[in-house]
Amino acid sequence: MDNDSDVAIHQTSGYRGAAQFSPKATAVVSPTGDWDLFANYGRGFHSNDARTVLEGSATTLIAAASGYEVGTTLRPAKGVTLSAVAFLLDLTSELTFDGDTATTAPAGPTRRYGGDFTARYSLGDGLFVDASFTADHARYTDAVDIDAGQSFVTLAPVRTFSAAVGMREPVGALTLLGSVTMRSMSDRPATQDGSLVATGFTVVNAEAGIRWRQLEVGADLLNVGNVAWREGQFAVNSRLPGEGPNPPVGISFTPGIPRWLLVHGVLYW
Repeated sequence: MDNDSDVAIHQTSGYRGAAQFSPKATAVVSPTGDWDLFANYGRGFHSNDARTVLEGSATTLIAAASGYEVGTTLRPAKGVTLSAVAFLLDLTSELTFDGDTATTAPAGPTRRYGGDFTARYSLGDGLFVDASFTADHARYTDAVDIDAGQSFVTLAPVRTFSAAVGMREPVGALTLLGSVTMRSMSDRPATQDGSLVATGFTVVNAEAGIRWRQLEVGADLLNVGNVAWREGQFAVNSRLPGEGPNPPVGISFTPGIPRWLLVHGVLYW
């Protein structure tokens, strides 16, 4: 590289270590053979980017996470399983992602709470139907962010839903395979003040195939409805030619895959 080049090379080197006690506890009570009540507690962590720790923008290498769950599982009929869970998760420091620079940075403490509801029906070994719905409330909890109206946890899911129906049916020497799946996510805040929104989506995929002995062939049809949707979405300061030095914040996104057909073959041994 030319010594007169104005390209800065940023080098970070060093060592930091950290440790944390992470207990886990589970309690299950079954009033009947088809009904369970349970509670879970766990303490874990996520690690901050080592570069931010060495540079001093992160105060600790690991951020503690304390999680709590209470829920129930019910099996009211043969092949039917229903479950409901309420959860609470506290983080001492949120890890945020900067889509413009592809780096992470530590932020303030957060709390998430909500519920998760699932249902599954299995008809023998050949047919299954399942669905899952999650609702979540995620906010920063430090007074600085709350007082400034900056309490939304960026890109934290608010509501998600997924469902699937599938079959695996033997027909003579062959086995027919097939499934249809749907996944959906609601709109969610793209900035801490909620002024920008990452739009939600609903995508349906389908699969069909056949297996004979150790050979399986099939096809996957992705995005059956060919809907236009956004996959990765981030709030960034993007400046167009001719704009001033203080560009507005806007949404930068990666388009979701359009309708796409994939054909595959598998040999088992």
